[in-house]
Amino acid sequence: MNKVFTELKKILVIVLLVIVILYVYTFLHEGGHALTVLLYGGDINSFVLGLKAHISYDNANFTVSGEALNQMAGTALPVLIGMVMFIFYNKKNKAYIYHIGYILTAAMLTGSLLSWVFIPIISLFQMPPQGDDVTKFLNIADVNPIYVSLIALLVMSGLVYLILKKGLFENVKWIYGSIYKPGKVLSKSFICAVVIAACLLMILFVRNKPILERSFDINATIEKQEKIDFKIQKDKVYQLELDLEAQGFITDVRILDENGNLIYQNFGEWFFLTTNIELSKGSYTLELSYLTDKEALKQHLEDMEYEQLDLETMTLLEKIYENTGSNYAATLKVKLS
Repeated sequence: MNKVFTELKKILVIVLLVIVILYVYTFLHEGGHALTVLLYGGDINSFVLGLKAHISYDNANFTVSGEALNQMAGTALPVLIGMVMFIFYNKKNKAYIYHIGYILTAAMLTGSLLSWVFIPIISLFQMPPQGDDVTKFLNIADVNPIYVSLIALLVMSGLVYLILKKGLFENVKWIYGSIYKPGKVLSKSFICAVVIAACLLMILFVRNKPILERSFDINATIEKQEKIDFKIQKDKVYQLELDLEAQGFITDVRILDENGNLIYQNFGEWFFLTTNIELSKGSYTLELSYLTDKEALKQHLEDMEYEQLDLETMTLLEKIYENTGSNYAATLKVKLS
């Protein structure tokens, strides 16, 4: 039994380290965005860490270059701090957890740079992932995607060179032996420790069943509107997540109570956001409207009796319809929990 606890302790320490590094990375990533927002006079409204990491802000007076810098900052800040960390890496340190921490950090930083290498290339042939920092940068900055990809590859190569020069991967065999000394077959204690760790992780990360979780396959040339009813059993603040990858048309998302009062509304070409909404016990309706041309947009704004939008906002919305290559197909993911 002591062997099981020994193996379990090692595994749980590594799992804990992964979680800590994830939160530190997302803190630095979102911190990069937050620093840029503050630099341009904005206010930070929320700062969320973890797998759903994001910030929300307002009043930032971004220039075009400032907005581009904001999209880069989320990757640039952790990579810069990571490079400083690797300068001080000591390969003679005898604590295996020390080296594992550095290996996980190296993997996370390299992975973040890979998106800056591949997404610009993808954008040359098809629509890149909407909502990603790289895609937003490409939409804002007047830069050839190939240049973006090459610069990211150069930075990543510099990071990998530094990691190799400091001898991080020379200790991999020793680290593996410190965690598990393999024989002909996996020991029962090791297998038991893995099972216990997996069960603890399931308990740790399990969440209550969402109130509403739905994926909509949109074909805006056929359906112009969709509705789905749902019920709230308890008065509280709920978290709403919207993830929409679309191009060339506008989607209006609304939540109405049983009396037809508007509780939440947002519209745009694509979404990737998390927000909090306060709901009382009762029945609600989620309404989706797909607007595929300028006239449909104007008529919809009139029908819904929305406040009149200023000329600049209307011009930006109407520019969405200039993408003649859109097939008006997309997927919208909605989660209320």
